[in-house]
Amino acid sequence: MRVWICNPFDDIPGEGPPLRYHTLCRVMAGAGHDVTWWSADFSHRRKARRMAPPKLGLPFALRLLHVRAYPRNVGLARFLSHRDYARGLWKSARAEIAAGRTAPPDCVFVSLPPLDTAGVARRLRGEFGCRVVVDVMDAWPETFERILPGPQRVRRAAGVALLAPFRRAARRAYRGADAITGAAQAYLDLARSYGATAPRHLCYHCMDIGPPPPPRARQADEPLRLVYIGSMERAYDLETLLLAVADARSEGMAVTLDLAGGGSMEAGLRNLGGALGITEAGQVRFHGPLDRPALDALLARAHAGVVPMDPASGVAVPYKAADYAAAGLPMLSCLGNELGTLLDEFEAGTPYAFRDPPSMLAALRKYLADTELLSRHSSGARALAEARFDRAREYPKLAAFIEST
Repeated sequence: MRVWICNPFDDIPGEGPPLRYHTLCRVMAGAGHDVTWWSADFSHRRKARRMAPPKLGLPFALRLLHVRAYPRNVGLARFLSHRDYARGLWKSARAEIAAGRTAPPDCVFVSLPPLDTAGVARRLRGEFGCRVVVDVMDAWPETFERILPGPQRVRRAAGVALLAPFRRAARRAYRGADAITGAAQAYLDLARSYGATAPRHLCYHCMDIGPPPPPRARQADEPLRLVYIGSMERAYDLETLLLAVADARSEGMAVTLDLAGGGSMEAGLRNLGGALGITEAGQVRFHGPLDRPALDALLARAHAGVVPMDPASGVAVPYKAADYAAAGLPMLSCLGNELGTLLDEFEAGTPYAFRDPPSMLAALRKYLADTELLSRHSSGARALAEARFDRAREYPKLAAFIEST
């Protein structure tokens, strides 16, 4: 088949390790398909312009559409950038087909978000007869209710009116798809709630899990080493982590925290760590962005990973869950949602309450007091990785589902 994969957000080759869409491009190309990835010339993660990498011997074509930049994840500029992407896809695709530089696609695989791209895919289907597969990677527009002002009841009522156009776009995307895939079961259920009847397939965000590490074990005389990897943005309650580490220190509990990544909240977190006296004492260490070998080494030294994400974000299972699970790291998580269900199912972690340092401290005490619990949850985390997050097994299944639609 000629397969077009449409997602402007993920890192392209040369920017970082393969994520969802880079991986799918390689798997589909490896199965003999003619694959084109339509991405954007602006990096969502780095908030910077990017160019197609030099010839790297890619088994698929990479096209970058010009879009406007946006400084924040939430704001009008981002929605306008999404519109640029959709319009650019429609214009470029039709021009190249008309000029004979490319043949019409047999299948268009579009991520949701953004919302507008599914409409372009349906127009392509109407003109060229291709199939449309919608891949749901986030709950849009539901997640925007959390940024509206006021109490939850007021936000919900305001969201009904303000988000109505976005809900209509989501409904058209779900109902108009020939097949639907999702990065969580919750997203597939959301599509069905909008009236989708197309075949559905679940594929979590995965990674190369590698050989199983030994279960985590902590000696009685060593600190409990926590690690956080990822963005330092407002959706992550990292302040609570620092406050809990400071409280642990005041109670004589040996706990350290390593943070890898960066973002708009990093400077404030560094200041908070200094004010609490935990940075100078070496209890909290900021490593900045790390390459894959350094990140793997950091994970290998830790006892547990932290998922300090706002449950209202609507995120079901974040990318970092696969990293932690593959490394055999039990997870301390306040996210709940589908990740909480998986942690319960596999006995792979301990929950705590969002923005509640005493709750986080209570979770730490469990692992400090019971080294056997830590080892058992470590084994459970690795079992979770092997059952749900193994890229080598799950992405061929995703490709086979796309082929069968």
